[in-house]
Amino acid sequence: MLFKQITEDKRGRKYVVDEHLKICSKCGRGWENVNKRIYHIAHIIYPLGAIPAIGKKKIPCPQCR
Repeated sequence: MLFKQITEDKRGRKYVVDEHLKICSKCGRGWENVNKRIYHIAHIIYPLGAIPAIGKKKIPCPQCR
C-alpha cells in the first residue's frame, strides 16, 4: 500500500495539542509536560475550565499525585 489513509485532520500541523494536553482526574484542571530547558519548569497546569475536557486523556496532574 503506497499511501496511508489519514482519518484525522491535522491541517499540516506536526504538534497535535490534544495528544499532549491531559485533564487531571482528581482536580479537573488541564496540564501538560513541557521542555524544562525552554520553560524552566517540568509541566504547566492551566486553571479549571480553561481547557475543554473533551477528547483528552484523564491522568492525575503532578500536584495531585
